This record gives sequence, C-alpha cells and structure tokens, in this order.
Amino acid sequence: MQRNPGTKTVEEYLLKALKDTDLITDENYNRPQTMYFQRAARTDKSVSAIKQNVSLKIVESIREKIDDVNKCLPPDIRLMGCRRVTQAFDSKNFCDARTYSYLMPSFVLTPVSEVTREDYRADKKVIDSFNSVLEGYVGTHNFHNFTSGKKFKEDSACRVIRYMNCSEPFFPCNQKEMEFVVVRVKGQSFMMHQIRKMIGLAIAVAKGFATENHIKRSMEEAFMDVPKAPGLGLMLEEVHFDRYNRKFGGDGHHDPIEWEAENEAVDTFKEKYIYPVVVETELKEKSMFNWLHTLCLHTYGPDPSQNLTNNSKQMNSKQPRVDTNDDDESHEDKKVKIDNAKESLTKDIEDSKVETHT
Repeated sequence: MQRNPGTKTVEEYLLKALKDTDLITDENYNRPQTMYFQRAARTDKSVSAIKQNVSLKIVESIREKIDDVNKCLPPDIRLMGCRRVTQAFDSKNFCDARTYSYLMPSFVLTPVSEVTREDYRADKKVIDSFNSVLEGYVGTHNFHNFTSGKKFKEDSACRVIRYMNCSEPFFPCNQKEMEFVVVRVKGQSFMMHQIRKMIGLAIAVAKGFATENHIKRSMEEAFMDVPKAPGLGLMLEEVHFDRYNRKFGGDGHHDPIEWEAENEAVDTFKEKYIYPVVVETELKEKSMFNWLHTLCLHTYGPDPSQNLTNNSKQMNSKQPRVDTNDDDESHEDKKVKIDNAKESLTKDIEDSKVETHT
C-alpha cells in the first residue's frame, strides 16, 4: 500500500477509482496530500492487506458509491466500507496497534529428528509447544536484531508485542494435500523484516536449531544471526484504533472505527483471493520447504545457558553446517568450506524436491 510512479499498486488503483467515480478531483489524484490522504500502514511487495485503512477529506459521501468504486477496481482489490471520523483524524498517527498474520505450512514444525514431508500433520502437542516459543516475544523488548541498520541503544529499537500465537491446523482452499497454520501477532508497530525474523527464529527453535534462550538473547545488545522466514504468507490482518474509539466512537457524531459488519465479506474475500495465492505458490515453488534447508547455515550466536538439543545435533550431522568462528582456519580455508557446504546444500534441496513430487 504505497504509491510509486509507473508501478501498479493498490493505492494507485484506489485513487484512480475514486477519481473515475468523481469522488475526488484531478488535483486530489495527482497530489493526494491536498485531501490529507493517509494509509494506516505501508505494505511492501508480496505482503497482502486484509483490512487496510485509509483516511481522506472528501466532500461527497463514499458510502452511497461503494459499489460504483468497486466496479472500477480489479477483483482482488475491494473497498469494503467507510466510516465518518473527526476532522483531524489521521489513519497512521491515530492507529494504536496493527495485527499481522502469517499463513505457513504446518510441516515447518516437523521435529528435526523426522523427515520433513509435505503431508505432515501437526498435533496439539506440537502447536502448544510452538505457542510456548512465541510467548517469549510478548511484552516490551529490544528488537534490534530483527531488522537492518538498527542499533541496540536507539529508542526506536524497542517495540511492544501484545500477543503472538499459532492457530490450530487447517486445510485452506478446499485441498487436503498440505496442512497450514496461521501465526497472528499484534503489536504497536513493526520494523522492516521484524515479523519475518521473529517467525524465522521461532521455527528454528521449534525444529531444534536454536533454543528458547536464543530468543531472550536476541533482545540483548550483542549481535545475533537471526533467520528471516519467506515473505510469502505475510499479510496485514487488521489495524486498531482503540483510543480513538473510546474518545469519539460513542459521541453520537462520529462512527467508531470497527468493521464487524464487514467481517463476513472480508473473510470471503481472503479465502477467495489471498489464501489461494499463498497455497498454490507454496505447492508449486516450495519456498518454505526450501528455506528450511538453510536453517543449519545460521550461527544464531553463542547460547550462554545450554547447548543445542540432541535433535539439532542429529540434523547438523546430516546437513552441512559451516563453523566460521575457528580462528585457526585461514580465510581461504573458510571460503572453501562455505562453498562446499553450499554445493552440498543445493544437492540436498534438489533431492528433496524430487522426493516431495513423488
């Protein structure tokens, strides 16, 4: 959700649809700041938005023209509803929190001692264990290791996570080939790559490549190598305006910013246009399956309290792992070792692709 000249974006489609239905002027379209246009959150390429909110000042009510606007939009972009707000309302600055979701195959939780297969089915014990790992992120913490270019002592490195949990397994899109789960995280705000790295490290813990203590250590000052999960499956689920609703939602003049009336239509849209893209792409390209093979290449930094689990050691004996902390090795020796590991890893991935197709 942003505007880049010459690039097709959701924001560009929306503004054009508003112009084509005479709800905004040409000047508003060319210079959105003239109507105080603002989006609650920016979403990058490959990140979907389920309940994105935008705010703007407009003369004519959009409410009566929602159907007309949607006729000017592609089928995978929809205007679901509108609410009247205060004159000074700003969807970005008035937003209290944002909820993101991450749709991923349940096989990412396969114990490292077992062969990862696309037909894996996660039981309640596995989900409960993973939720225990995710609970370690809840609260106010320093997430400088979960983004780029952020130092530990910067105030902006501290973020508030209100909850993070994993759903029960299910089969989206009327298919039974691959089981999925949804991880939802609600926070005040997020930095670039933060959610993908939070999920990446949590998966590494679940599979035995790291321990729960690594999550605690990642929030300390020392640098830590944190894996970043694929972007496929990440979506902006909802934006929250709790403080605004408490102050203005019941004053009789303004609408509370709540979307219960639209929830059914939103869920239908999500299951028709968003989930199928994630599921079909994973089945075809195996981005998550292939990414799992890279977990053994991360160092995760030193763990001061305990060694890796026996399961992790077993996996490391099967997959190439590069130790770059040996001061006795020359730079060239390390480079050769890394190159050999990458070559071996590539062969393992190709072999795995063949195995999962059969």
